[in-house]
Amino acid sequence: MSGEGLQHMSRRSNGVVGVWTEIQRQQQRAREAEARRQREEARRERAYQRQAAQSHREQRQAEALRRTEELDARVAELQGLLAAGCRAPAFRASALLRPETVEPFAPGALAQPVPLPDFEHYQTQGGWTAGRRAQAQAEARARFERDWHAAQAAEAERQRQLASYQRQYQQWADARLAELRRHNASVAELTQGVAHRDPACVVEYFSAVLHSSAAWPEGFPRQVAAAYDAAAGQLVLDWQLPAYDVVPETKTVRYLSGADQFKETARPVSRRRALYREVLAQCVLLVLHELFAADEAGTLESVTVNGPLDGPAGPDVPGHRHGSAPGVPRTAPDPGGRRQLPGRRAARAAVGAPRPARAGTAGPSAAGGREPCRHARRRRR
Repeated sequence: MSGEGLQHMSRRSNGVVGVWTEIQRQQQRAREAEARRQREEARRERAYQRQAAQSHREQRQAEALRRTEELDARVAELQGLLAAGCRAPAFRASALLRPETVEPFAPGALAQPVPLPDFEHYQTQGGWTAGRRAQAQAEARARFERDWHAAQAAEAERQRQLASYQRQYQQWADARLAELRRHNASVAELTQGVAHRDPACVVEYFSAVLHSSAAWPEGFPRQVAAAYDAAAGQLVLDWQLPAYDVVPETKTVRYLSGADQFKETARPVSRRRALYREVLAQCVLLVLHELFAADEAGTLESVTVNGPLDGPAGPDVPGHRHGSAPGVPRTAPDPGGRRQLPGRRAARAAVGAPRPARAGTAGPSAAGGREPCRHARRRRR
């Protein structure tokens, strides 16, 4: 083979090898780019997982903190029950009255008359001849009269609907005013009955005092039964007290990131029992405070409060076997004539160590047959 043929074959070989080499290089670059892409995706996935895990931990820690704060707030609310209740305004019979007013008549769109058409808006300048102008005027007059009659009909219908609506309103307003006046008359009658020591009126009034009170936390029972001895001026109440579980069993909540779960730390039993006894004492003292503070007519000479529990009383809590909480201290007036309630320390001592009932302190239970929680008497000056 001649030299020229070999050279030609060499050029062809170099061309094929070059193409094959370039293809290999492109494939290598593509593999390397794919590997880099996969590594970047893996890196982003790891960063996302780390961020998600961190966010999850922070959310769970915030949840644990929130639950602990709610428990602390609940305990603070229980500890300040009596103080908060005493700061609230005393109940007054005037709070039962309703304003003898009704909403004014509001007819809305019916109060607006239907506008009548103006013939000036129907005038036309069309027509080059007298005949065409006369025809245009006649057509304008016809349109005006048609619209005028339609507006008159719409106005008559509006007035009819307005009169009907006003009659309905007047009937409703008269009935509503009569209802309000009956209610206010019954309040006045109730107030007079309380002043005259009518037992039914006294029981109804002071039951309303306790039911309408905003001093009791969410979840506290509001079951009351009452009886009144007019001759002795003695009110006997069965006021349901909260159960032992009103005091949270859990003290704190922590988040364990390793186990990804919450861990509740129990409140010491002794502390929970002490707090519960304090709550019971505050409940009964608050009942006495609200009753005496609402006694505008001086109807109450003494109050006996029986405290049936709304469920189990818990371990080693006085009265849990009998379903009542005994031992509420006696009230006494100050030199200025205002009634005072004993402090919570005395209340805790009384609840924790009930004394035998003294002669004259035990009264009939409103529910019948149960020993009273305590008898609070107004001392005469």
